[in-house]
Amino acid sequence: MRILIYESNIKIRESMMAILIMAGYDVVALREKKHILRTLGKRPFSIAVIDIEEDDGEMNNIIEAIYTDDRYKGINIIAHIEETSKEIMTNLLEKGAIGFLLKPFNEKDFLARFNTIIDKANLKPKKLKYMTTKDFDNSELVFRDDKNNRILHATLTELSAVGLKFIPNDSGINLSGVIDNASIYIGPYTLNLSISIIDKSGEEYSGNFTYVSLFNLKLICKLVHDKHLEKL
Repeated sequence: MRILIYESNIKIRESMMAILIMAGYDVVALREKKHILRTLGKRPFSIAVIDIEEDDGEMNNIIEAIYTDDRYKGINIIAHIEETSKEIMTNLLEKGAIGFLLKPFNEKDFLARFNTIIDKANLKPKKLKYMTTKDFDNSELVFRDDKNNRILHATLTELSAVGLKFIPNDSGINLSGVIDNASIYIGPYTLNLSISIIDKSGEEYSGNFTYVSLFNLKLICKLVHDKHLEKL
C-alpha cells in the first residue's frame, strides 16, 4: 500500500514517514503542498495523510481536486488537523475523508490511530511489503568474521527497514548465524547494527536486523525513502 504524506512540520513529517515505513508501508513524504497533486498523479496511491490548517485556500483547492478529479479516484484522505476545526472536519467528511489524526501529534500512538482509521474503512492490506532500495553509492558493509578472526568488507546490494542484502568482497566464504557489531557506511553516515543471516543466493547474502538503534532505524527509513523520492 502506497501512502502520501504532506506535513509542514519537518520533525512530524519525518516521524510519520519512518513509522509507516517501519510498519511495512510504501511512503512518499512531501514538504511542499504544491507537489501533492503532481505526485498523486504519477503513481497509484491508496491514502493521502494531509496536514490541514484553517483558512488555507490552496489546500481547499487541492482537497477539492482529489475529491472531484477522476485522476485521483481511489485516493482516501486522512486529515492531520486541530480538533477545534469542526467546520473543516465536516467539510472534509463531505469530500470523502476517511478519518482524522488530531493534533498535537503523538509519535507513540500515531501508528495505532492510523491503523484504526484504515481498519474502519476496510483498507488494511492483507500483506505488507517493505520498501527497499538498491541504489546506494559510496556504501559498504564491514563486519568481523569471528570464525576466522578477520575483518570482512562487503558491497551493500539492498537495504530496507528490516534487513539488507550484501556480497562479500572475498569470494568463497561461508557465513551463517548472527553477525554482531556490523557497520554500514553510506556517504557520511555510519550505522552500527547486528544481522542474522537468513539466506544465500549465489554470492549474495540476505540478513535481517537483530539489533539496530531507533535513531539508526529512522535514518535507514529516511535513506530508503529519499532514494525512492529521487525517482519520482
